[in-house]
Amino acid sequence: MELETILSILVPTLASIASLAYWLGKRFEAIDRRFEDVNRRFEDVNRRFEEVNRRFEEVGRMFGSLERRLDSSFEALKNAILAINSMLVEFMGLKGLFTREESRFLISEIGRILASIRPSTNPLSKEKYEYVIKILKKEDPDKITIEEAEKLAEIGKEWWKEEGSEIAYKLFLTGEVIKAYHLGKQREKR
Repeated sequence: MELETILSILVPTLASIASLAYWLGKRFEAIDRRFEDVNRRFEDVNRRFEEVNRRFEEVGRMFGSLERRLDSSFEALKNAILAINSMLVEFMGLKGLFTREESRFLISEIGRILASIRPSTNPLSKEKYEYVIKILKKEDPDKITIEEAEKLAEIGKEWWKEEGSEIAYKLFLTGEVIKAYHLGKQREKR
C-alpha cells in the first residue's frame, strides 16, 4: 500500500511537473524569440547610430576644412587691408599731405586713448605698452624718428591681427602717418 500511495502521489506530481516544464519551455521559447527580435532591433538601431556617427564625422571634416579656409581667407583680408592702408598712407606722405599739426593730433589722440586702458585689460606686453607710451609722450612728430614710427605701426599691426581691436588699428595708422609725415619732409628737402 505504501507503494500505491507513493505512486498515487508521485505520478500526478510528476505529470504536473512535466506539464509545467512543457509549459515553461514554451514560455521560455517565446521569450527567447522576443529577445532575438529585440536584439535584431538593437542591431538595426546600432547600425543606424554608426551611420549617423559616420555622417557627423564627415560633416565635422567638411566644417574643419571650411573653418581653415575661412581663417585663411580672413587672415589674407587682414593682411590686404594693412598693406593697402600702409601703401596709401605712404603715398600720401610722399605727396606731403600730412602736416605736423595733423600728425601731432593723431599722436595726442592715440596717447589719450591708450592712457584710458586699465593695466589689467591692456592686451600689450608691459614692455610694448611702455615703449608706445614713451614714444607718444614726445607729442611732437619731429621728435619721433621714422624707426620709432615704424615700430609703433608694427606693434599696432600685431595687436590688430591678434585681436582686431579698433585702438590697435588706430595705433598702426598713427605710426604709419608719422612715418609718412617724415617721408614727406625728406622729399621736400630734395
